[in-house]
Amino acid sequence: MSDRVFAVVLLLLAAGYAWVAWQIEVPFQYEPLGPKPWPLLLAALLAVCALVVLVRPGREPGWPRGVEMRRSLLLLLLLVLYALLFQPLGYMITTFVVCAGLAFMLGAGLLYALGFGLLVAVPGFFLFTDVLKLNLPWGEVFR
Repeated sequence: MSDRVFAVVLLLLAAGYAWVAWQIEVPFQYEPLGPKPWPLLLAALLAVCALVVLVRPGREPGWPRGVEMRRSLLLLLLLVLYALLFQPLGYMITTFVVCAGLAFMLGAGLLYALGFGLLVAVPGFFLFTDVLKLNLPWGEVFR
């Protein structure tokens, strides 16, 4: 039953995402398709996956207990913090803290977790900004 409830929630999310994507308007277009197709494609893909789960749910999943539940809630908290702190702290600091925290949470030693955070944050920043030419926030800390 929980799979079907989750599938309905995903369908509603896909519908809302598609509605918001349909509202995208830009004053000028530098591409033939514009910015709408990718979000609409993602909404359609999410809807198809939700329909598959709705029509063919698997066996009833067991809910995590104890350590698994705490780990899942900590993961959710880290991802919410990542979204909330991304602008104020910038990509590099936020990504470092979250990746190091995730690695530590999954059993890496403290030094390995910190190294992993650095290996994701620093090259990732330059990959996005220099290679892909995307703008990432430095954060209010550096202004």
